[in-house]
Amino acid sequence: MLHSTNPKSSFNLGQIYSLILASFFDVLMSYLMCWPEPFFRNGWGNLSLNRSSTSRLANEQIQTKEKPDAIEEQEKVTFLPPDTRLSVKWIGEWTIEKTIMHRVASFETPVAKEFPEELPHQSRNAYFQVVLPSSFASSPLNDAGFPNAAENYPMVLQLPSTGDHYFLWRRIAMAKPLIQKHGIGSVILQIPYYGKRNPTYLNGITRVKDLYIMGWGTIEEGRFLLHWLREKGMKGQLGVTGISLGAVMATMVGSVVDFPIAITTIMPTSTPSAVFVNGMMSKTVDFRKLGSLLGPKTTLAETKKQLTQWLDKFQLSPEYWNLDANHRASYVQVSATHDLFIPQPDTIHVWKTFAANEQVITEKEGIRWVKGGHISAVFFERKEFHDAIRKSFDLLGQSA
Repeated sequence: MLHSTNPKSSFNLGQIYSLILASFFDVLMSYLMCWPEPFFRNGWGNLSLNRSSTSRLANEQIQTKEKPDAIEEQEKVTFLPPDTRLSVKWIGEWTIEKTIMHRVASFETPVAKEFPEELPHQSRNAYFQVVLPSSFASSPLNDAGFPNAAENYPMVLQLPSTGDHYFLWRRIAMAKPLIQKHGIGSVILQIPYYGKRNPTYLNGITRVKDLYIMGWGTIEEGRFLLHWLREKGMKGQLGVTGISLGAVMATMVGSVVDFPIAITTIMPTSTPSAVFVNGMMSKTVDFRKLGSLLGPKTTLAETKKQLTQWLDKFQLSPEYWNLDANHRASYVQVSATHDLFIPQPDTIHVWKTFAANEQVITEKEGIRWVKGGHISAVFFERKEFHDAIRKSFDLLGQSA
């Protein structure tokens, strides 16, 4: 692992072969992700940000050749009140395995009333899985359904990468080793349009607006889950983490809660446009459909410009952060040296944005660089992911 703001580029012959293979995995995955259906195949959708408004713009008409600045005219995003309460229902009992125990719960997503017509009914209920050490199984449960022994146990909220629809991978690849080696429990969130919440059997993000609803829902659900843990007596340190898409959401969730939090991002980007417009994910986007809805003579460049303007509504922006002397955050970042999905300048920008904030504790050495590509890092560098999460919690403890 390299430890710096910018990665070094000296390799031996064996490492060169490994990087070629890593790049192959990234290219292959970019094609598999748009099969059998690409992203945004049904167009733009209603891109008004006026949530719960009865005067919404008509579908497919917010972006036109006559109104190129329509997106910029929309109101800025706002968050739901932090004291909104969740009604969480446990599903089944705790499942006990050799070293871990886990249980699923659900709640109505706090954005259900924000998008009453556009949120698919399959996505109205959020699902999450709590993963704790199996040694807690003999501990009596408190009123919230948690073992009393977990009261001071640190917990990290895990947000999914693109295509990680269910609990299994994050439980086995992330939550289990975090418990075994680092003593950190997990809350694994199934986000809108994923898993049981997917309205189709294919890629559920059929419109650009769907990506907005998914992202906004993930941020709000993540915030409320972390607040719920504190409300239910979990007094240990709390953190949030994610890979790729999950990393983008983790930066936003972690920066808007109102208590100290350990943020760990793995191969993050500062805005979805860096991935969907400029990165390998651009191969998964139906630009032909999007362009046809802007006008018969719309060029690919013009379509990409319009998509960039809208996706940048989710740009990492300190103006929305809720960081102060009482709410400090620690931040640790892992990035891949030859990531074809996340442009390197963009992932460096994420780290610099956090490092520049005096309320954020970062590693002085900079980004933790792992050699390889986006996909190969997920398969072969997970130990570095686990270590980074542990380090983020350690840094947060040092700031107390």
